[in-house]
Amino acid sequence: VNAASHFCANEPILLVANQLYDPALLSMMRGLALDSSTGAVSLIDDSTDSVEWASVDHCAEFCKNGHIHTIVKVLTDFGAAPGGRIARVAKKMSHYDAISCGAHVISSELIDIMREQLQHSPIATIVDALQQLASVGRLGYLSSGGRPWFGELVLSSLGTLEPDPASSIKPVWRTTAQQMLASLQCCPAVEAP
Repeated sequence: VNAASHFCANEPILLVANQLYDPALLSMMRGLALDSSTGAVSLIDDSTDSVEWASVDHCAEFCKNGHIHTIVKVLTDFGAAPGGRIARVAKKMSHYDAISCGAHVISSELIDIMREQLQHSPIATIVDALQQLASVGRLGYLSSGGRPWFGELVLSSLGTLEPDPASSIKPVWRTTAQQMLASLQCCPAVEAP
């Protein structure tokens, strides 16, 4: 929240989690403009495979009392205008049709919401602020469209030679993430003035 004060009030900010994204996804997010009816846009994975994985495979490994506490789940509003709206976003949710990819184009409105929430609770999260926007129809979404992205669970598994056979992580995800990392090109160093 404090870092956001260094940005222009009317300029959207691309906020990303500690994930690995197909560069095309970040380019699409970076190119988004927020209109006056949208306080933020979240990148979501609404593929049937990912939603099923979250509710079945991942849940079998990590659920506590029927809830996946590590994945941010999303319920979209199919009746919304083109571009889509998120009706609900939370970690504890039984009915959902997408999962958050952890990338968001945010406006100063979301920063203000977070600032206000932090005055009431030191444990307020970005998900809490996003839900507040969703509750008033101001949270849009962009589908990943099947482009790859990988969360901390997949990334942390890359440090092991062989994944745990009981793991919910699919071998193809590890392979694709390794290929994505291997293809990264470093930017040339920029000299200080």
